[in-house]
Amino acid sequence: MIKKCYRFYIFLLIAVFLMAPQTAIKAGEELINCDIQNGSCTKKAENLSVTLDIKPKPVKAMTDLIFTVTLTEEYKGEVPYIDLGMPGMNMGQNQIQLNRLSGRKFEGKGVIVRCPSGKRIWKADVVIPEKGKVTFIFDVIY
Repeated sequence: MIKKCYRFYIFLLIAVFLMAPQTAIKAGEELINCDIQNGSCTKKAENLSVTLDIKPKPVKAMTDLIFTVTLTEEYKGEVPYIDLGMPGMNMGQNQIQLNRLSGRKFEGKGVIVRCPSGKRIWKADVVIPEKGKVTFIFDVIY
């Protein structure tokens, strides 16, 4: 009887261990809040809506990309910028400097690098000085 219980607990422990990596992947996928492959994404920063678009599509790593940030109202402060990274992983500094196209629209060029781990979930923190930041989390094609 004790051997059967012991075997059951060992089996249960192995099953939980084998399922853990799948659970982590699913949790990572739930982080995605921007379907950048199918269009632009909009989020709120204070009372300002911020729209991010990345072209060309599909958005691929190791490709020259154009990042466009559009605000819902005129912004005359310091030019916004984008910090690229991966959720929960330090990828070093990868900052996109934006140029002002108008009082509401900013654009810059950059590259999303390929992560050696093979993970494809990236984040873009759009920082608007004096207004805050918004985080867009999206999937990149390798």
